[in-house]
This record gives sequence, structure tokens and C-alpha cells, in this order.
Amino acid sequence: MKKIFVFAFLALLAAPKAYAQDSVATLSTVVISASKAPVDRSRLTQSATVITGEDLRARGITRVSDALQSVPGISVAQNGSFGSVTSLFLRGGESRYTKVLIDGVAVNQSGGYFDFSHLTTDNVERIEVVRGPASVLYGADAVTGVIQIFTRRGNGPLAVKADVRGGTHDTREAELGVNGSARSVSYSLGGAQHHTDGLFDFNNNYDNGTLSGSIGFAPKPTSSGRISARYTNAEFHYPTDFTGAPVDTSSYRVQHRLTLGGDAETSIAKNAIVQLLAGTNEVSDLTEDIAFPFGSTTQRHSADHSRAHRRSIEGRMKLTSLEAANLHVGGELVWEGEKSTSSAGPVGGATTAVSTFNADRSTRSVYAEL
Repeated sequence: MKKIFVFAFLALLAAPKAYAQDSVATLSTVVISASKAPVDRSRLTQSATVITGEDLRARGITRVSDALQSVPGISVAQNGSFGSVTSLFLRGGESRYTKVLIDGVAVNQSGGYFDFSHLTTDNVERIEVVRGPASVLYGADAVTGVIQIFTRRGNGPLAVKADVRGGTHDTREAELGVNGSARSVSYSLGGAQHHTDGLFDFNNNYDNGTLSGSIGFAPKPTSSGRISARYTNAEFHYPTDFTGAPVDTSSYRVQHRLTLGGDAETSIAKNAIVQLLAGTNEVSDLTEDIAFPFGSTTQRHSADHSRAHRRSIEGRMKLTSLEAANLHVGGELVWEGEKSTSSAGPVGGATTAVSTFNADRSTRSVYAEL
């Protein structure tokens, strides 16, 4: 009887496992950033990681920098409290060696650096991380890899979702989003507001408001298009001076960022797809302070303001006529520009120091990948 009981117990343990093996289908993961076209991750020669938006929301992660800390080969450095400058280092490379894109639109500064402090996971569908050189496809900013954030796409009937969270340091977060699809049109729109008092006792507030959305259309099975937009307004107060001591009651910085992207593709033959993409990234930064300079008894006001833009248009073609390979060819035009002004002077007096900077450049490139 004891042997029969043991056999029956083992059979019960094995039965669910066998059932699961027969009934559960494993879906392959598709990565776009590695080749600029959807490719099964099992066919890639690069190391790639995909983080889904559902996983981020289930874990309560609201900042992209926090999500990326768990990716192999990535190190994230934050220079202070929430909202302070946040740098990312991929595979030991410099922080300016990683290309960062939002829906295909590059958001790096002209020198390659990107500050992750204000990039949230609001309305994000997934994050793709490609580790390893990708400069052939993305230029000199992609020496150690590519990170691309994709906005959520609507699917199915209208769905509304709202989240409210709170925590230490008077942290308050609220998010509202709608998404869905009807006939050949899909849509997604989300807005969120984040606030915290920060780690220090005074002048360390951080506020972040993000509005993100996309609309897609597929007039026929062989053609489709999509437009996406993301706007962020962030304000960070920091009390520390150049020594790191919390003594400043009025220093702060503000950033406005608008990213717009659009793409359309169509099949021109059985094994040939052409795609046209356009995008723009507009950034405005302001840093301002009123303080007593070291060794002085007179308050001085200082301000640094900059505006930068990056606009691009790209055409590409994907050929799949080869049995075991795909051929991607394309070309891109990029226009970049930056204007900045720095000023300083005694409070209530005339400005005594002003410096300006104004520059622009354009880049033309072609690429091919087999």
C-alpha cells in the first residue's frame, strides 16, 4: 500500500508538468534595434535584452534608469537625489558611447551624452538594449550599444488605466492612460505626474510631468504608418554647492523635452519592404542660482540657458529574398543645432558677465547590413 501511495503521489506531481509542456507555446522575442527591422532574437549575433512595460509596471519601476540597472553590462551613476544628473555606462565604455532612441528618434546630445534623470517608464511598451558596437547602423554614438524605448501601442477595445502611488520623502505619483484600436487605427495616450521632496531637508524637490502618445494606421495589409510624441517637463532643486555641502536654498534646473517621430512602410514586392522615417528632438535647459560666492558678502545671480534640436529623415529597404539572411540598406540626413547663454551679476545690479554659443551641423550617411 505504501508503494502504491508513493507512485500515485509522483504521478500527480508529473501530471501538471506534462500537461504544461503539451499546452503552453513559447513565443519568440523580436528585436528591432539590432538591425532597424524586426528580427527574431535567436538569429541575432549581438547580445540583446528586452524589458517589457508590463514587467516594469508589475515591479513598480517608474524610471528608465532603474529598469536598466538590472541589465548585464550596464552601470548607472546618479549624482545625488532624485532628478540629479544620471549617467549610463555600457560594457565599460564612456557615457557618450551609447545611442539612446525613443521610437526611433535619437535623443543624445550632439556630443553623444544623454542624461537619464528625467526619462520615465510612463506609457512605455518595451525597452530594447543591444550590447556591442552598432556604429554601422547608428553612427559614432553607438560605440558600445543601443538603448531604444518604444511607446505603448493600442490593441483591442478601449481600455482606461489609472495608478496612484505614494511613499517616503513625500513621494506622490499619478498616472492615467487610454489605449485601444478600431478597424485599421490603433491609439495610445498616457499622462503622469511625479513629485518628491528629495533626500535633503530643504530645496531638494523634484517634479516631473510626462505626456506620451502614439497613433498607428494600416490602410491595407502591405502598408502601415505610425506617429508618436513624448513631452517632458522636469524641475529639480539641489541645495549642494561645489563642495557637496547642502547650503544653497535657491539653485534649481528645469528641462523641457519634446520628441516627435513618424514612420511609414510598404511592401513593393514579395520580398522587399521600403520604409521612410522622420523625427525631431527639441530640448530646452535652464540652470539658475542666487548665492553668496565663496569669500564674498554680496549675493550674485547666475543663469545658464540652452536650446538644442536634432532633426532627421531616413529611408531604408529590407530585402528578404535570401534563404538564410536579410539585407538592409539605407541612408539618413541629420541636422543639429545648439544655442546657449550664460550670465552672471550682483543681485539687483547690472549683469557683469555674459557668454554665448551658437553652432549647427549636418550629417549625411549611408549604411548596409547583411
